[in-house]
Amino acid sequence: MGLARAVDRVILCGDVGWRKPAAQIFHRAAAAVEVPCDRCVFVGDEPQWDAAGSSAVGMHAVLIDRDDRNPGYAGPRVRNLHQLLSHLGYAAT
Repeated sequence: MGLARAVDRVILCGDVGWRKPAAQIFHRAAAAVEVPCDRCVFVGDEPQWDAAGSSAVGMHAVLIDRDDRNPGYAGPRVRNLHQLLSHLGYAAT
């Protein structure tokens, strides 16, 4: 799908010692790529843990809602990785 070229770094909660939605995990991810939080995109499938946590530190949150469980989510929402790539301005290969 060409996703690797759209991702600068993967940071896992277990690797850094905090669980989402703790601000530290998001700040750590931004620091790892040397980009301010307001210039980062965080993609996740949980509105509270992923979207709210990343938005709280100023990141652009995108919710992947594959099964349409969160139709009322007010932010950017995609159903699959193809839509995510399109949302981010990448053409799927």
